[in-house]
Amino acid sequence: MSVYGPRLPVPKLDISKVPLKTLGKGLGVLVVLLLVAWMAYTLFTTPVLRASFSRNPLNVSLEPQTLLEVQVSNPTQSPAVNVIIEGKAISPRFISMYPQRHALAQLGPNETRTVYFLVHPLNRENDPLLGGEYGLLVRAYLNGESFDAKTMLKIKTSA
Repeated sequence: MSVYGPRLPVPKLDISKVPLKTLGKGLGVLVVLLLVAWMAYTLFTTPVLRASFSRNPLNVSLEPQTLLEVQVSNPTQSPAVNVIIEGKAISPRFISMYPQRHALAQLGPNETRTVYFLVHPLNRENDPLLGGEYGLLVRAYLNGESFDAKTMLKIKTSA
């Protein structure tokens, strides 16, 4: 007598009779369905953070600054309180942001709000600003989680 009771017969799967084309087609269809499901999921989910510049590329000989527009969304079904949005330049020697932080008292369920950061390239006599791409990082703290968005500002130093 077994501890687990009587054994059930296990059906034998003989794949030698199934053509390989049929198995390949089945796996191909499965992969395509998974890709379609993943694309639909990413298309219909709202990102928590979106960041874009009012002017990019920025020609500093014509315009000394630009605005970074940050949209923060609450994709949950509960309100988020004390939402903090911080911005910082990856190269603070060449880029300054003002303000460095925004605070939202509450962000309702499925609500999106926009905050702005003033981005100002720094061109010093002893440390000149060079043309190129400079990274900026935006981080939001929402319902105990942090979310990041990185964006690049292309700077031109001559017309």
